[in-house]
Amino acid sequence: MVHVHPGDAQQANAFRLADVCHPVQPYRVRNFEMVNLSNVLWATPGRNHEELRSGTWMTIRYAKKIGKKLVIIWPNGEPCED
Repeated sequence: MVHVHPGDAQQANAFRLADVCHPVQPYRVRNFEMVNLSNVLWATPGRNHEELRSGTWMTIRYAKKIGKKLVIIWPNGEPCED
């Protein structure tokens, strides 16, 4: 089942494949909710190093902080389980 968690600036066409569409939320709230509701966080950062001003890295840091199972797919396609 596909759940879509729209951020407050996403385009409407992002929701077409959703079985469940959650309410629109600010990105930070949305990202933390996705982590809280998931069993595993699959993250696909755009760079091979952590960035401070990145929503993806903020979400990865939050998942680590609460002990969520985490899989990072690096830009070259290599997976890394944390």
